[in-house]
Amino acid sequence: MVWIAPVFDRTEEDVRDRTPKGYLKYEDLNRIEQNLSYLAMKLGLDYATKDWSGRPLIFKTDLTKILDGLTAIRNRWPVPNLPENPRFPVNDYEKVNQIEKIEYLIGNNIMASGEAQMRCGEMFAGESGVI
Repeated sequence: MVWIAPVFDRTEEDVRDRTPKGYLKYEDLNRIEQNLSYLAMKLGLDYATKDWSGRPLIFKTDLTKILDGLTAIRNRWPVPNLPENPRFPVNDYEKVNQIEKIEYLIGNNIMASGEAQMRCGEMFAGESGVI
């Protein structure tokens, strides 16, 4: 899985003016699912991604699976000051923004920690003297 930049800047105007961001599209669901899968993989969790390309019907179980996946990821990689997970039903732009904002914050935290992590090697472990 690859990381896809989350979209969490939807506004009431997007909904009211019927802009592309004002609708929950299958591409949005695919991005949310793929990012959950990416984060789960990084954290050693299992997350079964649903492919929304075929435009299947959206059921309550699909949305609760997304929320449960988000909860599992939050529990494995706690980040201070994360917004709360939205509650079911996920029926407005603010709740979808919230899901993607949480993915974004956790994803950035995981990526930053990987970049900052020192590798143990001779350069860092005893190269220049007694420890």
